[in-house]
Amino acid sequence: MEKLFRVLGINLTYGLEDGPPAPTLKVPLLGYIAAGGDDLPSDTSVTFEANGHDNALGEVPAPPGMLMQLRGSIFALKVRGASMLPVYEDGDLLYVYKDDPARANVGRLIGRKCVVTLEDGDAYVKTLRRPDSGESGVWNLESLNPAWPMMANRRVIEALPVRHVTHIF
Repeated sequence: MEKLFRVLGINLTYGLEDGPPAPTLKVPLLGYIAAGGDDLPSDTSVTFEANGHDNALGEVPAPPGMLMQLRGSIFALKVRGASMLPVYEDGDLLYVYKDDPARANVGRLIGRKCVVTLEDGDAYVKTLRRPDSGESGVWNLESLNPAWPMMANRRVIEALPVRHVTHIF
């Protein structure tokens, strides 16, 4: 049990004895991710180098239960915009694994909330949908907020599923 807690980054005695809690694991905050449409591009690239995140805005607490082994491949993005309401609000933190096995087959991400990078370099958080065109590498990007239109037939360079969200109140 002790070994499992150590791997998970959990202090075995937390809450059982006095003293400060174990240090919180941190992951890089790479920037802002647009939860909007064409008029609200992101100001960040979700290109991530596991051991070099000089472009990070800082660090934020890792999501609960994050395995120590994933520490080098997980990063956070801060939501900006309202197109993904009510699930993601402006200021929420989204956690994504750069080495996520799901990225190998974007078709398996249909219906999932993903961080997507388009060929023009803009990045958004959207729900991935089948394209109207049927063209390879082209997808529809759906907002949850009905006030925002579908971003139809967009060439997606990379899609990574959102693995955790921390709501900022």
